[in-house]
Amino acid sequence: MQYRLVPSLCPYCGTGCGVLYQVAGDRLTATLPNRDYPVNQGGLCIKGWNCHEHVASEKRLTRPLLRQDGELVPCSWDRAVQVAAGRLAEIAAAHGPDAVGFLASARVGNEENYLGQKFARCVLGTNNVDHCARLCHSSTVAGLAAALGSGAMTNSLEDLEQEAACIFVIGSNTTECHPLVARRIMRAKARGALLLVADPRRIQLAGLADLAVQQRPGSDIALLGGMMRVILDKGWQDEASIAERTEGFEELRASLEGFTLEQAAARTGVPAEQIAELAELYARNAPAAICYAMGITQHANGVDHVQACSDLALLTGNIGRPGGGVNPLRGQNNVQGACDMGALPDVLPGYQKVADPAAREKFAAAWGCPLPERPGLAVTEMFPAILEGRIKALYIMGENPALSDPDIGHVQEALSRLEFLVVQDIFPTATSRFATVVLPAAAAPEKDGTFTSTERRCSRFRRAVPPPGEALPDWEILCRMARAMGRDWSYPGPAEIFAEMAALTPSYAGMSYARLGLAGLQWPCPAAGHPGTPVLHVERFTRGRARFFPVRHRDPAETPDRDYPFILSTGRMYAHYHTATMSGNAPHLNAEAPEGYAEMNPADARSLGLAPGERVRLTTRRGSIETRLRVTDAVQPGLVFAPFHFADGPANRLTNPVLDPVAKIPEFKACAVRVEKL
Repeated sequence: MQYRLVPSLCPYCGTGCGVLYQVAGDRLTATLPNRDYPVNQGGLCIKGWNCHEHVASEKRLTRPLLRQDGELVPCSWDRAVQVAAGRLAEIAAAHGPDAVGFLASARVGNEENYLGQKFARCVLGTNNVDHCARLCHSSTVAGLAAALGSGAMTNSLEDLEQEAACIFVIGSNTTECHPLVARRIMRAKARGALLLVADPRRIQLAGLADLAVQQRPGSDIALLGGMMRVILDKGWQDEASIAERTEGFEELRASLEGFTLEQAAARTGVPAEQIAELAELYARNAPAAICYAMGITQHANGVDHVQACSDLALLTGNIGRPGGGVNPLRGQNNVQGACDMGALPDVLPGYQKVADPAAREKFAAAWGCPLPERPGLAVTEMFPAILEGRIKALYIMGENPALSDPDIGHVQEALSRLEFLVVQDIFPTATSRFATVVLPAAAAPEKDGTFTSTERRCSRFRRAVPPPGEALPDWEILCRMARAMGRDWSYPGPAEIFAEMAALTPSYAGMSYARLGLAGLQWPCPAAGHPGTPVLHVERFTRGRARFFPVRHRDPAETPDRDYPFILSTGRMYAHYHTATMSGNAPHLNAEAPEGYAEMNPADARSLGLAPGERVRLTTRRGSIETRLRVTDAVQPGLVFAPFHFADGPANRLTNPVLDPVAKIPEFKACAVRVEKL
């Protein structure tokens, strides 16, 4: 049999690895690493090697579905679009455009997210548009934008590997969640770079680290503040960089004056001498890079956590130089791109504010429609608004909030109360069970487009096989919906959508499909011929001078008590991805981890009379789940860890929906829990 190889991108995490799809006829037969792609250089993780498997699943959505007599039954595209467009228009007319919300997706292309937010604003007439960045890195976007002027990873992966003298990993289980980034870190370590690790669990990188500590969940700001206090006391700050490039330093210093190393140790559980050693190793081995993920962001004060990371890097002059920086590791394949495309309630593409009349005028002229002025609701605000009767309809493209959002009991109650729900996806999901109309979408290997990775690299993915049955690319579905609602959307293909977006988005203005080639470009790429930007803030910060923020530690919203004596933290594991819509339908990945679990320290398990492998009940103030127990000393006493991927033991039934006041991100990383023997 003859095979052909199609260069594309892995559709899983935000690392953005290059793959080669092996195709026989119209069938994907294997995934191979693309040795010529600069990100992964011939390497793939277990998800990457198997990223073709879910595409051929028999569970794929292949025809539009319409709810009749309580059941979802197949119907024609014309009928599905007619019903969806008609009901959305009726609800907007009866209750106002803000009675409708639109969820874009970190799993579809830039072109489709661009059209999705344009559909919300130009067709539906609302800024109620958001996506799952709200649940993972909205605090990064808000925190780094306020501190530096840009809410993205400051450096590149190649830079991290080749230039860093010290790498500080905090709140990131990198080997499981971003394995090819971890490989870069390991190569840097082999080259001689120091590795520092801070995480409540003893993650795999801790075994390679020059110094690894386990702070209590939610105490990261106290740890970072303790490090900064040591740096200031020892005079290790970069005075020249502070004076020439920053503002707000005195406010930072004042916030640390009453904060002692002993207080930091008491709050974190990390010995004072280890905090001092972390500070010395980081401050005296430049250039030093900070890498973090959702262990930093998913808190009710997530923005403060992010800004504390930025403060530490600014204090030591480690931003704007190769090998340094503040490097948030994005969890999903296009979560960076979805943010860049304006799939957020307060910004248009390129982070141009909806509240800015000049920005609205620019887009209104280009799109030929008036734009709403008031910022919309975040996804974490939409579900309470449904229960309050303010939102009547949702259009959800490639998201699964019935499993991914906090306190999913209330989310599912809200979904059941909607007057109308459209779900556009590649598989039936926990969310599509509540839908009136389900629209079958093409998976990434079945269409063309671009993703933007965690290092701001915009690259092309390419169609390798046709979609199954009547499924269509998301951009085509959005165009059909827009035409049915009175807009003349007739794009020839994704390249033309990208060109329209780039013309309106300064950081992408120099990009085109022809220029992206096989390796992509890192934004900002402001003009044709510009080579892209591996390192941000070299000559000046995007906001002019970078801003320090005072260090403000706050305990998690819930702390252990007599009824709920442990802290629950949730996260990801290596074989699965988000709500397992794709990985759960990949046989090899599902075989690696077929069911959910919870981890507990051996001392805690003994105190409760629990044995490894037995079933337990986890209960918080939101509800209960039953799952299987893993006993491991990788988890510190007092902590319970559960991955959130699994529908059979959905950890997000337990999590606390309390929000960061700025980023509106929930506190997934810490809530009080009880563990009981079944």
